[in-house]
Amino acid sequence: MSNSKHPGFISCDSSHDEIRILERRLLGNPDDASAYYRLGFLYECVVCDDARAKQNYLNHLVRSIGYNGVEEAVTDLEKLTARDGENHMAYINLGQIYGYRNRFDEAEELLKRGTKWILCETEHFRLNVIPGSTAHKEIKSIKKSRERGLARIEEIFAVRYREREPIVYYFYESRLHKGLLTGDQMPGHVFVERREVHAVYNNMRRVDSPHEDTHIVLRVLGRPTRFFEEGAAEYIHHGDAIHTKHQQMLLSTRPGSIRRYLSDKEFEKSDLFLTYPLGASFVGFLITRYGIDAFKLIYGLHALETGRAFVEIYGKSLMELESEWHSFLTVSTNET
Repeated sequence: MSNSKHPGFISCDSSHDEIRILERRLLGNPDDASAYYRLGFLYECVVCDDARAKQNYLNHLVRSIGYNGVEEAVTDLEKLTARDGENHMAYINLGQIYGYRNRFDEAEELLKRGTKWILCETEHFRLNVIPGSTAHKEIKSIKKSRERGLARIEEIFAVRYREREPIVYYFYESRLHKGLLTGDQMPGHVFVERREVHAVYNNMRRVDSPHEDTHIVLRVLGRPTRFFEEGAAEYIHHGDAIHTKHQQMLLSTRPGSIRRYLSDKEFEKSDLFLTYPLGASFVGFLITRYGIDAFKLIYGLHALETGRAFVEIYGKSLMELESEWHSFLTVSTNET
């Protein structure tokens, strides 16, 4: 599990207060699935206590699939898998329970047995879902949102997705499910050249934004730095709301921060809770203030070229643009 955290994104003091409130709530209502999920997130991302995080995610899982406790769920799911070899979600849910209990070999075997894909297609997408999964139940809305998201990317960045091959999606029931089968436990990851996306989709976390699609569609512009690549994808996801959603954290960044993060090496080792919103806000500022054509020119440049290119494309140094961005953020803050 990821231990990434940033005090500007999650307030440690307020989060510890929230943990106490949620734990008191569960004393009165031990079947509150959403409270367990939130506690899992807080223990993972704020406290960095993986053991408690997994225990709370486990309690969320068994409650969300209709059981009062873990042992009851294990007993029933073992009977279901023994009786019905085609009950895909019984295998997957039992595998997830074993995974949260650190029985990873058994978990991986069960998850593989349950993960049987069925294909659902749209004009531009091939969507692979598991029978009975959350994504399967909501496939109609997923189809609409995928095509709507692609249209948004094309509109904002003035590009067309002309590839003959569609974008292929695989939807998993949890990060643990996805992690054990793909080796990547992040909510979503993309193979750009293969036009292939692997994403978590469950009743609490639906990775269904056009973020990953942006990476694929904008590859026609070139290979950008990670700062611009993730910034553009996050901007597509959040739009102009990104400026106010993380305004205090963004305004507290030091002058010159953006130049540092243009290095892929620096970006990779930095906190994604900071760098993703920072990239999205700066991308949004450049598009709003200077237009999409200039941004498309800067987007695909290598990190070593980008610093000089700001003057050539925008007529201003990166430091000058960063100063303008800070002023832009202040105005955006005052207008909300």
